[in-house]
Amino acid sequence: MQSESGGYQTFQGPFFSIRLPSHWEIEVIENMPAFFDPEGNGVLQVAALKRQGQDYDIQAELERYLAQNQIEADPERMSRFRLPSGLNGIAVEYIVDNRFWMVNALGAGNQCLLAIYNSDEVPDQGMAMLISEALASIEFMHS
Repeated sequence: MQSESGGYQTFQGPFFSIRLPSHWEIEVIENMPAFFDPEGNGVLQVAALKRQGQDYDIQAELERYLAQNQIEADPERMSRFRLPSGLNGIAVEYIVDNRFWMVNALGAGNQCLLAIYNSDEVPDQGMAMLISEALASIEFMHS
């Protein structure tokens, strides 16, 4: 579900929302939304995870994702942050097979998002700002 206002559109996931530039396109493939600038060369995908009775460890989730993709998890390269909504996050960037990857794990309680941006090249300053603004807009709805 999405709505547009003032140059931005809001995508509503199962328990989260994210604000994106209005010109970005959205495709949902196998229940995973993908957001992208049709004139760009990268995509931001968001995997929403929720489980009953157990909280997520976002660092463990990030490391699990990296391991599944044969990437060594280097805690020295991981950045911890807090979004304006209060969500805690951890992020890492890397280049594999000449592709740029930025993986963010965001979590609160039993809800976790993996926000993954990948591109043929390192994002320029303008694209990096749009990605950063989109990630900073993520909010969880309480279940």
